[in-house]
Amino acid sequence: MQTTLPAETVEKALEMISEGYSVKKASETLSVAFGTLWRALNSAEHVDKYARAIPERTKVLVESILDVADDATIEPKDKAIRVDARKWLASKILPKQYGDRNQIEFPDKDGNPQIVGGILGDTERSARLLFLLEQAEKRSKGGKS
Repeated sequence: MQTTLPAETVEKALEMISEGYSVKKASETLSVAFGTLWRALNSAEHVDKYARAIPERTKVLVESILDVADDATIEPKDKAIRVDARKWLASKILPKQYGDRNQIEFPDKDGNPQIVGGILGDTERSARLLFLLEQAEKRSKGGKS
């Protein structure tokens, strides 16, 4: 059983991961034991490169969402699962780009952006939206808020 990997093999695995491969798929393609590759990627020598490869892989997976959605050979239920898995993964790895935004932004009386929220529950979010809609309706009818 191989316990260390040549640097070229680890570099190739990092390239594959950046191109969308999972560590498991990269280990299979390179004919390397998964655990051996996993330890190499998480070693002090390679962990920073691996950390940079993961967001790149995520961007590739997000790009593949359209391909999956348009693929007529995939059953609709399977299509939905594949798309949802990619969306979920992207929202966890790159939340600023692909996560759900749970805040509401609106201008105050001077036009400066005001942010309501952070993480809001459905009830609180609904109540705040209702309040904002009521205020907008009053303003559009010429009333004071």
